[in-house]
Amino acid sequence: MTTVKGFIEVIYWCIHENDDILVIHSVMRFQDGAQESVIAVNMLENGQVILAKSDA
Repeated sequence: MTTVKGFIEVIYWCIHENDDILVIHSVMRFQDGAQESVIAVNMLENGQVILAKSDA
């Protein structure tokens, strides 16, 4: 679980990973009790994230 100012990441898992891409699904809980599902896509190069996009 990751805590950042304003929200807590309560569920986090990798949906798909290979040498070029990493797709992550997580659920965020905000201070007001609301929850939101987030999909993030990370483009990889030499094992490092070079581009990150999310639906948040």
